[in-house]
Amino acid sequence: MKVHTYSEWEKYGVVAGYSTDLEGLYRYNEPEDRTHFEELGKVCDIPASRMIRLHQEHTDKILFVDETNGGEGTIREGTPEGYDGLITREKDFMLLVVTADCTPVFLYDPTCGAVGMLHSGRAGTMKEIAGKAVERMESKYGSLPQNIQCILGPYLCAKHHEVERKDIEGFYETFTEAECKRILTQKGIKYYVDMGEAIRISLIKKGVLDTNIKDYHVCTYEDKSLYSWRRDHLPHKRIISYVCMKGL
Repeated sequence: MKVHTYSEWEKYGVVAGYSTDLEGLYRYNEPEDRTHFEELGKVCDIPASRMIRLHQEHTDKILFVDETNGGEGTIREGTPEGYDGLITREKDFMLLVVTADCTPVFLYDPTCGAVGMLHSGRAGTMKEIAGKAVERMESKYGSLPQNIQCILGPYLCAKHHEVERKDIEGFYETFTEAECKRILTQKGIKYYVDMGEAIRISLIKKGVLDTNIKDYHVCTYEDKSLYSWRRDHLPHKRIISYVCMKGL
């Protein structure tokens, strides 16, 4: 398995990145799933028994996990449904999400030693799952928002994220008019959504420093090494995004 890693967190002993090979990932729990996670484990030196992947449902719910959750969604059943975010302070324990146009959001607080991995699709972004994750880290672990670092993984850029008005009503309910002007561009009856900007706004409103948010603007539609639902329409393929604090 080929992966792209984020080297800026390596100095903290944090392994983070996403898969890039065209073999992709089978989204559901087919027999091939385990092979993919075991291959990722070899690359990152983490066994699949110390990984967790959620059954994502485009919510804003976040789950705190530890080693008792090891293997859930990778090599065994039991992952709670209805969650799209994971947070832990467990060392050598890998958090996974799978995406094909939605945004994988990586969170790390080097001060309290916690990581988060979020699946922020259009629905989750409208519900501000990223901002809520910051709140959860603050209430659970005492994280200070200004210490939290964030990376936005590959997602469908605004140029290709074309939707109708009915698909983005939630933005007008959650964000101010000024914020919506930054997130949404209207051309005729169509709208174009800047997911990265929406997530950035949510994080900054919760106290995350703009300088601590990294968005490399990798578009899943334009990068042919990545899967894009909008481009490929392959329901069984996904990109794996992962984060793990090394240390045991």
